Amino acid sequence: SYLEAFMTSLQKSKESRSMTDVTLILSDQSTIDCHKLVLAMASPFFEAMFRSDLKENIQREVPLDFHDAGMIRKLVEYFYSGEIDINSDNVGDILTECEFFCLADLKIHCGAFMTSQVDSSNCLAFYRCARQYKLGKLVPHCFEHMLSHFKNDFCSSESFVDLSEEELIEVLSDDRLSVENEDIVLHSVVRWVEADLEQRRTAFVRIAPFIRFPFCTPELLGDIGPETLMTNNTCMELLREAAEVKSAKIGLHLKQSARCIPRQGYKTKKPQLFRVYGQYFEFTEELNGELTKWNTIPSKYAITLNHVLTYIQNKLFAFGGKINEHLSTMVDSFDQQSFQWKPQKRSMLHAVCKPYTVHFGTKLYVLGGIGVDGPSTVNQEFDPIWDKWQLKQSMPGVCESGAAVSLNTSIFVVGGAERACFRYTPTTDTW
Repeated sequence: SYLEAFMTSLQKSKESRSMTDVTLILSDQSTIDCHKLVLAMASPFFEAMFRSDLKENIQREVPLDFHDAGMIRKLVEYFYSGEIDINSDNVGDILTECEFFCLADLKIHCGAFMTSQVDSSNCLAFYRCARQYKLGKLVPHCFEHMLSHFKNDFCSSESFVDLSEEELIEVLSDDRLSVENEDIVLHSVVRWVEADLEQRRTAFVRIAPFIRFPFCTPELLGDIGPETLMTNNTCMELLREAAEVKSAKIGLHLKQSARCIPRQGYKTKKPQLFRVYGQYFEFTEELNGELTKWNTIPSKYAITLNHVLTYIQNKLFAFGGKINEHLSTMVDSFDQQSFQWKPQKRSMLHAVCKPYTVHFGTKLYVLGGIGVDGPSTVNQEFDPIWDKWQLKQSMPGVCESGAAVSLNTSIFVVGGAERACFRYTPTTDTW
């Protein structure tokens, strides 16, 4: 076409230095001979320079030693060809130059490329970049990704803890935040605080009012009161409000608070049945005889033997066991959204295999098992909400190959080779 032929002629003219009338001096002391007319038509920056009384309009050499030499070469090639390679590694640098040289069209192309590349690992960086360079369509696209992928992967990504306090509040304030209930919101805020506990501890009180506590599960609400981050007047008032709303849902519309408005993503979670054999894990949401559809869970990244599986707080956990014949303190959880096993930040306090695990309220107790020195009596309490471990009063004796169960206000460890019967009261930490 005529346009292609014209652009080709321009490039040849530059390469042969035919009728060039300006030389760009780059930061690595290399030079590029160009045509003022091409530079001026491509960039309002150069147009203003060559139409002004600046010395650059008079002299042949124009120093650009404060820019990356490689990037200037790419831009000049773009001016002459209309083509440039935009990729994840250089899009930020190209945007910086677009802003300096007033390259509106190229900036739009950068924005379109970034829009096609948005995921949970880069949406925050792209969001900030889009706001800095006023990339209109990219700003809402990145923000909507944070909202729609919150429960699946954004809240567990590395970039989530890099949110500023203002950005986190902006996300939590949006009704479109995709969560099934508010538990995951609280867990995520705690994770954000603990990423920089010294600096962010006081921020929790300012952020807590944007957590919709009335839509937390009863189990979580009944257990978070004593937690350190919650022991302040603001958070206690939020818990009181949540209790009031839950006890009188018919009056929900009377509450003048955004915390009492359900998010669009709230829904009832389907019950699930898990089956485990060897290193194979499967689950289903509906039993229907031979037509039952079982979904396979990928094997753990670290193959363990004699570990114990427990389902609590909407997660499947694997505790302890042996890796290459060595006892492990490892705790893994299976994320059903990303379909991956992930190591918990905090491991068990004692390495054991074949322990008993018992739910009690929102806590889980890992009792006994086989330790380094043989049968163990250790009692380890795990809080899946806050991902915390505590050592509790040890069992009064060994119980091998027995069973453990919670009933009313107590936990019972019974049977085994010792024909034991131990009763534990978690509220008083006594056997």
